[in-house]
Amino acid sequence: MSSITLYTPGHNLVTDSLIMHGIVRYLLWADVDIDSVKIRRLGERFIIEIGNPNSIKEDKAKQVLASLQDQAIKLLSKGDYTYLIRFFEKIDAANLNRPAFKEWMRQFAQAITKFYSDSVRIYEDYDHMESEGRVRAGYPTLYLPLGPVYGKYNQSNYSAREVPYKVCYTCFLFANLGLVYGTGIIRIEKSNGAKSIMFTLIPTNEVEIVDVILTQRAFELVHERFMGIDVPTIAVPLIALSIGETLYAFKNAEVLVWVYEKSGNSLRITQPFHVSVDKLLRVLSTIKYYVPEWPRVVHECFLSNDDGPVILATLTETIINDNVDAEIYGLTRLITTFMNTNNRCERFRESLGKLIMGLSRST
Repeated sequence: MSSITLYTPGHNLVTDSLIMHGIVRYLLWADVDIDSVKIRRLGERFIIEIGNPNSIKEDKAKQVLASLQDQAIKLLSKGDYTYLIRFFEKIDAANLNRPAFKEWMRQFAQAITKFYSDSVRIYEDYDHMESEGRVRAGYPTLYLPLGPVYGKYNQSNYSAREVPYKVCYTCFLFANLGLVYGTGIIRIEKSNGAKSIMFTLIPTNEVEIVDVILTQRAFELVHERFMGIDVPTIAVPLIALSIGETLYAFKNAEVLVWVYEKSGNSLRITQPFHVSVDKLLRVLSTIKYYVPEWPRVVHECFLSNDDGPVILATLTETIINDNVDAEIYGLTRLITTFMNTNNRCERFRESLGKLIMGLSRST
C-alpha cells in the first residue's frame, strides 16, 4: 500500500502538539515501522507521514487503550482518587480543578469506547476539525491543561455567549495520551494557590519519529511536585532540557511551555511560549561535560529553595539571548553568592564551581 499522511486538526499549538505526541505513542503501540515515519511542522499543526502503513496493527494498540480504560473505570467505581496509577497521576498533576477530575476520567473512558470502531486514519482528513463540530452537544470539554482555550463565542439569535471549547472524542483521547506521554509537568503548591507548568518538545522542521519517541522516554515519567517555591516560566526550557541525555538526539526542535494557575477560586492559563533548543543544548552539553550530575544539581539544589529558580531563570535568559560571554562575571557572582548562602546546596559546592567553568568554556 502507498504511504499515508496524517494531519493534526489545527485547534491550537498546544493541543495539536499533544495530539501529535498521542498519535506517535499510539503508532508505537501499533508496531508501526518506525523507519518509515517522518514528522514535520505546518504552522501550528503537524504532519505525520507513514511510508509503510501496512505495518500498523491497530488491534494491538487498542488493547493498550482497553487496559487504560479498565483502570479508569475502576478508579471511577471506587471514587477514591488518593492512590492513582502512573497514567492518571500525570493527569492529576496537571489538573488544578479537583471537582472536574471525575468527569475528566469519565470522558476519557468514553473516548476509548468510541474509538474502538474508529482508526487513527481519521486524521488523514486535513479538514477534520471542521467536520467534528467543536461546539456540538455531548462532546467533551477541552480542559485547560490540554489547550489554552477558555471558550468559544457562539452567536445565535443576535446574541453572543461564551461556551466551553469542545473537541471530538478522538481529539480528546489523543490529547490526553500526549499530555501523559509527551509532556513534563512541574506542580507547585503554595498557601494561596497552585500552579501546573507543562512543557514538551516539538519539531520545527522534519524529524524522524524516533526523535519524538526519545523525547517521550525522557518526559513520560516527569511530574514533580514542589511546595512553597515559585518557578519563573522563563526557567522551564533549561529545566526541561536538563532531564537525562536522550534529548540531545532531538535537533530542529523547540521547547513549548504553558502554565495553568489557581489563585483562590480563580483559574487561568497563561499564553504559551516556545523557544529553540539550539543555544540551550549547546551550552548544556558543555555544562554536563564539566558537571555530569547536573540533573541532580537542578533538582536537589536549585529547585530546593526560593533563590534557585531565579538563578535558573537568569541563566536561561542569558543563554537564549546569546549573552553568556558578556554576562559571565555577573553569572559568576550570582552563583557564588547563591552557593555561599544556601546550606542545602553545600554538597554541590564543587559542582557549582565546575558550573562556572563550564559556562566560561561554552562561549
